[in-house]
Amino acid sequence: MISSQRFENAKVKSFTRLVNIQTQHPNYEHYILVCQSGKCNNGENVPSVLEELKKQLEEKNLIDKVFFSAVPCLGICSDAVNIYVYPTSKSNTGTIYSTVNPNDITTILQEHIENGNIVEELLTKIVD
Repeated sequence: MISSQRFENAKVKSFTRLVNIQTQHPNYEHYILVCQSGKCNNGENVPSVLEELKKQLEEKNLIDKVFFSAVPCLGICSDAVNIYVYPTSKSNTGTIYSTVNPNDITTILQEHIENGNIVEELLTKIVD
């Protein structure tokens, strides 16, 4: 769980990273950024999350529609592994999912990317 202020800072940091990536890779429908810094990288889940993401994107023939990349810190280290998925429900916003493990990738791709639904149980938990 993180404070609402820290979460807002993380959203800004994530969106800034996204804008830089979109400039270099503009032809994708969706973007998935996987944090690889801080506590996110101390565990073994970041490489396995990235591996599972690539595998499933290829299996679902989404590799040309969804750009994914490991990025520096998103700012929510206490809830690693964190990923930022953009856009959300055809709007101009993104969603940060926390405590993601390789088993969650199927749900994120099916619900968020393919169906446009937010995966509520993986949303970052905010406390005030």
